Amino acid sequence: MTSPTNAVAVGTAAELARAGTQVVEANGVQVLLLWNNGDPVAMNDTCIHRGRSLSDGVVFAGRLVCAGHQWAFDLHTGYCRAREKYQPVYALTIEDGTVYVDVSPASGSAEEPVRDTELAQER
Repeated sequence: MTSPTNAVAVGTAAELARAGTQVVEANGVQVLLLWNNGDPVAMNDTCIHRGRSLSDGVVFAGRLVCAGHQWAFDLHTGYCRAREKYQPVYALTIEDGTVYVDVSPASGSAEEPVRDTELAQER
């Protein structure tokens, strides 16, 4: 069996299940992998709000909550309802026990990170 188109092998499903969370690099992108009760997901590890690592956050009610300012991103869509912004999420597949992540633009959100000037307008 061959790997999915544009996807990069980043580890094994067994390793991810055991660890629960992992930060891996895929084509130069830091990706946070989460094993959410047997439902693996992949999200850009750098928070769009202030650039903090999301691996420091916690999963609560189907959302990843950033430890920095508590923005809560849906695990599958990356949507933060309170801010109406998207954290990039990526296609994740498992084939023959290997985890593949596709970080190509078509698989993640095209949303640009929130800039400090936009933050000032929100306050």
